Amino acid sequence: EDGLETFGYRICALMNDMGGEFSSRIEGGELHITGEGCPWKNEETRNPILCMIDRGLIERFAGKALGSVRVDQTASLANGEPACEFVVSATGAS
Repeated sequence: EDGLETFGYRICALMNDMGGEFSSRIEGGELHITGEGCPWKNEETRNPILCMIDRGLIERFAGKALGSVRVDQTASLANGEPACEFVVSATGAS
């Protein structure tokens, strides 16, 4: 979990430096990354491509930092939800 926690802190710092409002927590052995403010202001434009960019950034950095992972987006500001949420979990593959 320490690796997940460290990664969560670092990816949120990156997203926040880009103008977002992101935080992370560990829940059930998975990393939950929550964005209450989009770096692209997507809560206004509602473009799903921008969500894909965020997911891709998280997935690429997580893969480099943690190895084989799966990233799922479970909520989206672009869909009118109160926050974006991404869940990072280990896949068990090496």
